[in-house]
Amino acid sequence: VMEVFDVFSTDDVQELLKTKSEEGWEILGTVGHGKIPEDIPVATCSDFRWTEPTVLLLGNEGYGLCPETQMLCHRMLTIAPGRDLEFGVESLNVSVAAGILLHVICNQRNNHPRVTASEGEGGAQSMAATDCNQKNEPTNILA
Repeated sequence: VMEVFDVFSTDDVQELLKTKSEEGWEILGTVGHGKIPEDIPVATCSDFRWTEPTVLLLGNEGYGLCPETQMLCHRMLTIAPGRDLEFGVESLNVSVAAGILLHVICNQRNNHPRVTASEGEGGAQSMAATDCNQKNEPTNILA
């Protein structure tokens, strides 16, 4: 990611998400296929269209995003499994999930270009931050 985007960091992820949301950024969380939240819209990554500045949050492999961080998400993305999964197998290694998500999202962006920074939309931007969940494990953020 650092080869393609500028990377920033913060000590207060939830405040960052509130600020970016107020600035018009879309806040996307990620969730394993078997852990779909009831109160937040969910889409598969292949259905997502990148049309505005976006923050993509990746939780840790065991517990995902903490509930407080999930509630700040406009919607959640999931990677649809290619087949029925074994009982108890519902998530990918976070680095594998990040690679799949970035590949699909960036591929769609290249196929559906949006307004560039010179045309007034702010261009591609990126952030990295850490948020700890219940088990004090980090949440990864890409934007």
